[in-house]
Amino acid sequence: MHPAAVAAALIDEDRNDEAIAVLLPHLAGAPDDAEALYLLGSAHDSAGREADAVEPYRRALAIGLPEDRDVACRIQLASTLRNLGQTAEAVSILRAVAGGGQRHRAATMFLALALLSDGQPNVAVHELLDLLLSDPGPPEAYARSLRWYADDLIGAASEGP
Repeated sequence: MHPAAVAAALIDEDRNDEAIAVLLPHLAGAPDDAEALYLLGSAHDSAGREADAVEPYRRALAIGLPEDRDVACRIQLASTLRNLGQTAEAVSILRAVAGGGQRHRAATMFLALALLSDGQPNVAVHELLDLLLSDPGPPEAYARSLRWYADDLIGAASEGP
């Protein structure tokens, strides 16, 4: 079995240190294995070592991942950056993912968290309300009012106190 597959199974079982122990020797011989780098970042993240996750995530993205993994890697990188206090970069990454093509629900939710951490609570609530309102079948009786409130939060945020 490929080391990345072994590591993925270990990460699913919350055996992150074991996953890292599988991935590091593999990456020593195959440093451009983007999937293994992504998993290394994930294992570090899950083990609570966010600072060690950033470089593998960035390298995996630079090398290139399949679209679904690319999106997951960007979300995880941004969440990690947020946890490390790098909220502006986290917001930037998540805005790109959340707004690309069809709105990405998870990215939008993480974007709201990053905005909150970045001191933009009104914008965070706006993003969540906008997400909810873009769902099929928004509550029609309240859609106009909720849209107004969501947009008003942005107006209030830009006008200041």
